[in-house]
Amino acid sequence: MTYTDFERFHKTQIGYLQIGDYDTGFKDFLNLLTEVIDEKESDINILNGISGLAVDYGYHTKNPSLIEQGVNIMELVANNRPEVKEHWEYHYNLANGYMNMYQIEQSKQGDKFNIFLSDEYLIKAKQSFEEALSKTNTSDVWINFGNLYEELGRKFDALDCYLKGKNGKIMDPMAMGNVGIAIRHLSDISRTLRAELKIFAQNYIEQSLQYPKEIINKGGNLALQTFTKENDALKIELVYAGILGKKIKRNPVKRYWFKPFYNFFTKYCLDNELYLNGWVFDKNSQKAIYDDLYISMILPVDDTETYYRLSKKLNEIIEAYIAARTNLVASHYKSKELTLLNELTTYVNPLDYSVSNNYNGILKTSFKECFNILDKIAIFLDDYLNLGAPKNNISYHTFWFKGQDA
Repeated sequence: MTYTDFERFHKTQIGYLQIGDYDTGFKDFLNLLTEVIDEKESDINILNGISGLAVDYGYHTKNPSLIEQGVNIMELVANNRPEVKEHWEYHYNLANGYMNMYQIEQSKQGDKFNIFLSDEYLIKAKQSFEEALSKTNTSDVWINFGNLYEELGRKFDALDCYLKGKNGKIMDPMAMGNVGIAIRHLSDISRTLRAELKIFAQNYIEQSLQYPKEIINKGGNLALQTFTKENDALKIELVYAGILGKKIKRNPVKRYWFKPFYNFFTKYCLDNELYLNGWVFDKNSQKAIYDDLYISMILPVDDTETYYRLSKKLNEIIEAYIAARTNLVASHYKSKELTLLNELTTYVNPLDYSVSNNYNGILKTSFKECFNILDKIAIFLDDYLNLGAPKNNISYHTFWFKGQDA
């Protein structure tokens, strides 16, 4: 088969997959897959395309062996023809294969599924997506990479990927819908910005739904159904709150000529995404500088203790983070006062080219406080998940690593 013939075949097969028809072209696909394997096809583009179809058909027909076959073709080709690794499509198809293997394993195990014990495929998928993105900036790769982070519960990273999934200055409809869903998730851990985040989320999803054909072309009917369902649910919520269609006033970040450290602090935190809130899609807004992390729970009416106990532990995490962040920024801010204090301090020269000064000391304090935060998160999760770890032995090392005491 020539590549021109394969292109026509591939386009037809993708059309079937996009409309959710996994029967019409399946037999033809299997025949071509067998032919490609038996005749030891050498065209890299055909091999990339056929292995990608194997991954897609395997996922939609819940056939892990077919996905594995597609992945094996890719890995075999890469071993025999190292130049295939220069094609971003190879890494992208490989990443999707690993993601689909993970999702099928997840659906098979149901409630017994443990992401922490089944992360091998996700790790491989992440590595393959990163490799693909080192060779292309294609929106599809960013969108699927965002889906991986969504699977991991890393909502901020997912949103960042979706925002990068642009086609020139126009955001891809799939990316736009995913941005809306990601913002909606972030609104659940926000307090003062919750309503406005939900308005933005609904706006993004509704805008994406203006391009149903593009959504189906990229994500199939399932993506269109998901966006429609999310949009309808958000509309109901916003109507109930009386804020559907409300215009959000955009206020730029305030700067004060007489507050140089405040201005430096704000810019540094915005540039490095250090604020604890979900307003990451507009860094020039005053709303982006809030630390708005919040916890909400559904508890029995007579439980008047759990929420406040957990909130106190969350406050300690936030407090430690704010302290670490402030020290980090202060270590980069050159002030006359701190420089003067530094000049009044005597340090011994150990003759090993190390540098000791007040700025470095503040930076090291920030670093140490970051590790203390991990201990506090471990204590919070033990309580929240009711794990029952020994109270006098919960720390970064005992909680986060296998084979430790907790």
